[in-house]
Amino acid sequence: MHFNKTTFIRHTSTQNLTFNLNISFTNMLRSSLLLCFIVLLLVSCSNERIEGSFTKEELAWLVYDKGDTVDFYSKESGEIQFIVTEKTELHQVSNKFPIEAEVLLESDHHNLKFKIYLLKDQYSFKRYVRLNHIYRPLDLLKPVETKKIEGLNFFNVYEIEESSKEETFIQSASFNKQNGFLEFTDSTGVNYIQKNLSESNSPSAYYVLFEK
Repeated sequence: MHFNKTTFIRHTSTQNLTFNLNISFTNMLRSSLLLCFIVLLLVSCSNERIEGSFTKEELAWLVYDKGDTVDFYSKESGEIQFIVTEKTELHQVSNKFPIEAEVLLESDHHNLKFKIYLLKDQYSFKRYVRLNHIYRPLDLLKPVETKKIEGLNFFNVYEIEESSKEETFIQSASFNKQNGFLEFTDSTGVNYIQKNLSESNSPSAYYVLFEK
């Protein structure tokens, strides 16, 4: 039998080429499938919504309801009224945590604005207050156990003295969880007290509001 070496080599080379092409195609297919799986996984994760919620006790820090009016008076300068213009008890910032809630009080007097703001994620619950522009973390403040205002006792009251050198209308204020904003003092030293205050019955709540 006559053996053609050239034909054998050509045939073998063709087989090797076909084999290599099959391997390359298989690897490419596997890579494509893996890439598709990763993309689908990322899309699935991005659409995953981790639902969060505030407890009733946490939302109690918002104190007011939309439409409420909060009146302050001083013997020297009369009254200043705030109106609760906004209240949001749950807002999901994105598809995942954090969640937030807030209440906004506004006054025509010097265009004053008070806000209580809550922020919560999977690991923590934070409380902030804002007067006009600057948010302050209330968790860093230490409350006064008992404060007497107009002969009434209020418990767990946060007080803030405005230390900014900028000209601001409010220089200090007090706030607790049961009554909201108790009083504030303006830049001339005039003290405004919330009207219709009722004495706290137990030391259960707090916070203070202040100046920007």
